Amino acid sequence: MATVGGEGDGFGDSTAASTSQARAPFAWLPESDAAANGSVRLRAPGWNPPLYVGVGGDHALRLVPRSRASLFDVAPLTPIKGANLGSWLIPEPPFMRRDSPLNASLCQLVKQARTPEARAELEAEMRRHVEGWVSEAHFDWMVAHGINMVRVPVGWWNVLHFSELPEVGVGPAWVAMPPSAEASLRALDRVFEWSAARGMRVLLDLHGAPGSQNGMDHSGCDLQAGWWRDDPEAHAEAESIWTRTYIFSRGSDAQYAAAREPAIGAWGALRAIRKLMGRYGRHPALYGIELLNEPGDSAKRPFEDDMRAELITYYHQAYAAIREHSDTVVVIFCVLYWFDYWAWVRELREPAHFNVALDMHLYAAFDGFTPSSPDHYLVAAADAMNCKLRAHAYHHPIIVGEWALSSGGRAPIQG
Repeated sequence: MATVGGEGDGFGDSTAASTSQARAPFAWLPESDAAANGSVRLRAPGWNPPLYVGVGGDHALRLVPRSRASLFDVAPLTPIKGANLGSWLIPEPPFMRRDSPLNASLCQLVKQARTPEARAELEAEMRRHVEGWVSEAHFDWMVAHGINMVRVPVGWWNVLHFSELPEVGVGPAWVAMPPSAEASLRALDRVFEWSAARGMRVLLDLHGAPGSQNGMDHSGCDLQAGWWRDDPEAHAEAESIWTRTYIFSRGSDAQYAAAREPAIGAWGALRAIRKLMGRYGRHPALYGIELLNEPGDSAKRPFEDDMRAELITYYHQAYAAIREHSDTVVVIFCVLYWFDYWAWVRELREPAHFNVALDMHLYAAFDGFTPSSPDHYLVAAADAMNCKLRAHAYHHPIIVGEWALSSGGRAPIQG
């Protein structure tokens, strides 16, 4: 996991000065010559009073909003080197042993546990998994290897009881899944305790939304993508045509979003975000909240653009819920597929939204390379990743929450 700052953008380096003060396009201008230590004072034009930030050869300082007015604190901006606590609260079959009793998506395991005794054993197995998969020793190892942040994928069921969902759909994804919210939150408490003791930060990532936002095992259920609708296929063709035509003929998706009802799973997702912020919103180790992991799919409906309007509505509401607790927690949204990036360049931008970052997942195996050698493959993959980062860091600061150079078996093997 890594971060890339935008041109003139950064985490918390600006927000609206006031509702009446117009602001020039944001860019830092040199205010002084470089000091002996390589640091320089920069000024943001178009602000009264002026805003300043200091940047050094091996560090940067960011502006942290203190209120809704143009008041800021200056704080160190530390480069992020992160790791995912993957397959922990949400087991993913590709990362589990073949003989593991958790070698299926959670909703499938619940479906197979037909008796109360079987369900109790599944809950006990998940608790054993959570207790043993991540330990304090892992945090010592991470610190020793320069890792200073963990991204923690969580499902809605790790935060809420099924009875707390304000709206429930129909289908295999709409079930209570293990482990219980109480056991999960105790485990998250330990992660915050271990992180704070080592000066590490925590990024909480809503990886599984009510109903599943993508129908993948890492959302908790690979049998249904019901976050968007009870029955996506019933509306798919007409909804897809209308959405695509409308979005690309309008200046902003926000106009379209205002006329759409929130997705059926959005209310539960929003309640989970509120509960996480109520518990951890002011914890010193909390770095950010990722609103939803990898919404949509590229092979089956709903595609991301089928539900983009509902996503925008949910993101705006979730952003506001987070800002009720903190102005400095980074709000992160995820766009998985490169062909969807451009639809988001005008969304969640300053001055209405600040301390917002885009999570990009860079997997070389899915880029379709046909290299002539492993070295050629690595160069092509690095060039492709660099191109994506440079193109979109201008619009939002970027966090690379997941990445891999694995070829998926397509790269040639050197003899």
